[in-house]
This record gives sequence, C-alpha cells and structure tokens, in this order.
Amino acid sequence: MSDQQRRVAKADAEAASWHTRLANRSVSADMISEFYEWRQDPLNDEAYGKVQAMWTKARALEGRPDIQTAIADAMARKKKPDRSRIWIGALVASTGIALAIGGTFWFQGRNAYATDVGEERVVQLADGSTVRLDTGSSIKVAFSGGQRRVELEGGRALFNVAHDRSRPFIVLAGATQVRAVGTVFDVRRAGTGVTVSMVSGLVEVTGPDLPAGPPKRLATGQRALVSPQGLQTQTINVADATSWAEGRLVFRATPLSEAVEEVNRYLTDKIVLAPGTPLAQPLSGVFHTGDREAFVSAICELFQLRATTNPDGSVRLTADKMLREPLGETRG
Repeated sequence: MSDQQRRVAKADAEAASWHTRLANRSVSADMISEFYEWRQDPLNDEAYGKVQAMWTKARALEGRPDIQTAIADAMARKKKPDRSRIWIGALVASTGIALAIGGTFWFQGRNAYATDVGEERVVQLADGSTVRLDTGSSIKVAFSGGQRRVELEGGRALFNVAHDRSRPFIVLAGATQVRAVGTVFDVRRAGTGVTVSMVSGLVEVTGPDLPAGPPKRLATGQRALVSPQGLQTQTINVADATSWAEGRLVFRATPLSEAVEEVNRYLTDKIVLAPGTPLAQPLSGVFHTGDREAFVSAICELFQLRATTNPDGSVRLTADKMLREPLGETRG
C-alpha cells in the first residue's frame, strides 16, 4: 500500500468515526472545533463527503428486507469479515440507531424541524452540515443550487456548516442574517433579539435594523447581540456559551432572575420567583439542563429561599425573610 493509499484509508476511517461521534446527543464545543479543524484538510473533507453520500444511500435502503438480511449476515461474521460490506451495513444500522436514540434527522423531502420543551435534536442536512436544536426551537430549511438557507423561527441552534464556497450558508433569524461558508456558530432568537456566538471560523452578520455599511464580521470567541437598537459585540468563553449542547448550563455572576429564566426553558413545570426574592443577586455555578430539583435546592440554600410546589406542578420560591416577618408581627 502506498503512502497516499494509507492517507486515504486513514481519512476514510476518521470520517466514519466523526460521523458517529457527531450524531451523539451531547457534543462538546471542543469536539466541534476539533472536527472543524480536521475537515480543513481537503483529503479529510473529501472523505467526510463520501461518508455523507454513503449515509444518504443507506438511509434510502434501510427498510428493504434484502438489505436488512445483508446487515444481519455482516454483523454475524466473526472471521475474516468483508469490511466494505460491514461498513455499509454499519452505516445503515447506525442510521436507525441515530434516528431512534440520538434524535438525528436526514433532510430528505422535509424542510421543517422542531423540538419540544426539554428536548434536543440533531438535524443532518443534505450538504453534510449539522444543526443541533436546543429546547423549544424550530427551523425551516431551503437549499438551492446557489444558496443554503435556514430560517430559525425561534429558540436556539448550533450550526456546523460543511465547507462549500459555491453555496454560502445563510441563517435568517427575524430581520438578522448570518452568512457563512464553512464554520461553527450558535444562533439564539428570543423576541426581537438575536444572539450569534462564534465557536470557530468566520461569519458575517447583517440586518435592516443595523447601521448602513459592510456586514459585521465575527471571529472565533466573539458574540453579536442584535436588537432593534443596533448591534453590540463582546468576547465570550466558547465552552460556556455552547455548554447547553452538552446538557449543561453555566452561570457566571448571572442575575438570579435570568438564571431562572434560562433553566425554565428546559422545564414543563416552571420555577416561579415570588415578589421579594433577590432577583438581581448574582449566581455562579454549573447545572444540568432539566434538573429542576438540583437547581432549586442549590439556590434555596444560597439565597435562603423556601420552595413550595403548586397544584399545577410549578415550584414557587419565596424569601425566608418574607415568611418569618408575618409570624413576628403576629406574636407582637
């Protein structure tokens, strides 16, 4: 085997491995950055494209009885297996597993995807890009020969864009437009505000409400806050900003009211702060998304709050001081 053949074989193996890793529900920001850097090598990019093409064909053949028989036969072999056959079978099998467990969806005739409260999904697009949808989020996809377009209707999504200079990748979030070629970034839409956080690469942000001039270019570790009042940029900790993709929420001196609002996005039974609770008190810590009990227990201890479960399932938090004062007045 020549050196070039070894390089191709290595790239093919790594591409298959990346395809499996990126289908997991929890993908770290470091992993995404590592994948982006790996794919900058043209040989790796070509290998990943072959995996995507094979995956597409495998997905279309998944339901055929003869294919299912071939998969079972390939997986049962233990001595001197036909590696190419097993690879195809494994791709078909992993497609089914990803669909059932990982929440991965292939864009094949569909153009709308959404998540419920507390749910997260990975959408695999036809060009090899992936979109990780956060809780309570929805997108619409429209690809053409000259452009790849995704509309974020609400919520948040992490985009891992396949490199294709001939077809820019455009994310629309209300009046805000984010343009990329091959990069990784996070977009959140809430009301009239849009937040764009860069994991790696470059994007250009434009919108009718922004000042006239060239698009605002964002690089790795930058965030754009877009509102009707204009655009502001700030430096971010990428791991913190995308921790939700790993099932974690990281708060660093975050006002309690904002932290509760963020935690509530993942809950069907919400947390309610009663009047008089220290809304502006800063909270720092790391919490698992959807773990209401742990979050409530921590902030009750930190801020001397009392938790009461309401008939509708929500939890009301009241300052202990408020509970004690009426008793003192009564005794007086």
